[in-house]
Amino acid sequence: MSENQDKVQKLVGSFGTWYEDRAWLAKGAMTKGLWPYEKMFSPIRVNRLTIKNRLVMAPMGNIDMAEETGRPNAKMIEYFTARAKGGCGLITSGLVPISHGVDPTVTELGELSYFPRIDRSRTVYSGWRDIAERCHAYGARFFIQLTAGLGRVGSPECLLNKKRLPVSASWNGNFYMPVLPCRPLTDAQARRIDQECGPGGRRRQGRDHRRRLSPRPRGLPPRADDQSRLQQAQAGRLRRLARVRPRYGARDTRPGRAGLPIMYSSTSPSSSGRPTGSAWSR
Repeated sequence: MSENQDKVQKLVGSFGTWYEDRAWLAKGAMTKGLWPYEKMFSPIRVNRLTIKNRLVMAPMGNIDMAEETGRPNAKMIEYFTARAKGGCGLITSGLVPISHGVDPTVTELGELSYFPRIDRSRTVYSGWRDIAERCHAYGARFFIQLTAGLGRVGSPECLLNKKRLPVSASWNGNFYMPVLPCRPLTDAQARRIDQECGPGGRRRQGRDHRRRLSPRPRGLPPRADDQSRLQQAQAGRLRRLARVRPRYGARDTRPGRAGLPIMYSSTSPSSSGRPTGSAWSR
C-alpha cells in the first residue's frame, strides 16, 4: 500500500461506522413517531430573514430553463412557483455562473449561454423579479446560488468553438476528456471572480443591481444604513463649509444664480444639524 493510499485509508477510518448503527439512524428517520412535526413547520430565522417553515428546496439543475441572453423563461418561473405553492419555506435556484469572460465553458459563441445569468444587463432582472414575486405570494423565500464556474467538469467543446482550454484550480484533466488539460486560473481572474461573487458586488454596477432586485417601497422610512449615509454626507458638507473662507464665500449653483457668492455668518451647526446663516434661510 502506497503512502497516499495509507493516508486515504486512515481518513476513511476516522469517520467511524455510525451509519451502520440502525438505532442511531432511526433517531433521524421521518416516521410517524415525530408527528405532529412541530419543528419542521415552525418558523426559523436566518440572520435578519424569517422563513415560515424548515422545508428547504436545495439547488437543482436549471440548464435550458432560461433564454439565451440569461433571462429566466416562463418554464423556470412556473417551476419555482409550483414549489412555493407546495409549501416550501425556502427555495434555492440552480447554479448561476458569475465567471463569464473567465470560464469559457459557461458562455457560448456570441456571448450567449444556456445558464441563467444575473450579471449581463438589467434586462435579465425582470425574470428574477417575476420568480421572487411569485414565491413571495405564497410566503416562500427565494435564494440565488452563485457559482464561480464549472471547473474540470465544464464542456470540452470550448476548445473547438473558442480555441480556449477549460479552466480549473490547477493543471488537471477534463472530466469528460481526461486527455484535454484544464489550465489554472490566473491571480487576476481569481480576483475578478471574487469581486463578482462578493455580497452585492463591489462595483457600482453591482450596487445598482442590488437596488433593482430589492427596491425600497415608497413611503417607508429609510433603512439604518441609508440614514447613516445621509448623516455622513451631511457631516462631510459641514466640513467643506468650514474650509470656505468668509472673504470669498461659496458659490450658488442654483439655476439662475450660478456664480453668485453665498456668505455664511457661521459654520457651526444649529440644533437642526445645519450651519446657521443666510444660505439655509433662502
